[in-house]
Amino acid sequence: MKRDEQGLSLGIKIGKDIKATESRRERKRKKKGRERRRRGRRRRSRSRRRRRKRRRRRRRRRRRRRRRRRRRRRRRRRRRTTTTTTRRTTTTTTMKMKEKEVEEHEEEEKEEDEDKESMDKNNEKEGEEQEKQEDRDEEKKRRRKRKRTRPRKRRRK
Repeated sequence: MKRDEQGLSLGIKIGKDIKATESRRERKRKKKGRERRRRGRRRRSRSRRRRRKRRRRRRRRRRRRRRRRRRRRRRRRRRRTTTTTTRRTTTTTTMKMKEKEVEEHEEEEKEEDEDKESMDKNNEKEGEEQEKQEDRDEEKKRRRKRKRTRPRKRRRK
């Protein structure tokens, strides 16, 4: 801006100043456009955002779980196959270890099968007991009904 002798600004602009103000205006306009665009995005509902968050969390959890499981499995396998901390184990020892592993696995499976069978038996017993109890309850109900349906004797006057 040009200033007169008293230092008051006149309404006349020099070319440089004009350019500066124009570029400033342009910048502001761009910024406003950006803001508007952002505001437009904000219109989406919160529920959608929450859903997306939940999905992300679930995915993360699943990934973590999978990773953990894989790591655990790998560690277990490594521990089972090697006898010592060093990797210099003879083939015979590893073979023995594997044989032991197989035997243990078979034993575990047998135990599991036995447990399952015992559980099934227990369930069957419980089921039979429940049926008996239900039959008893029905009998009781029938008896009660019989008692109720009997006509009342009239009193003689």
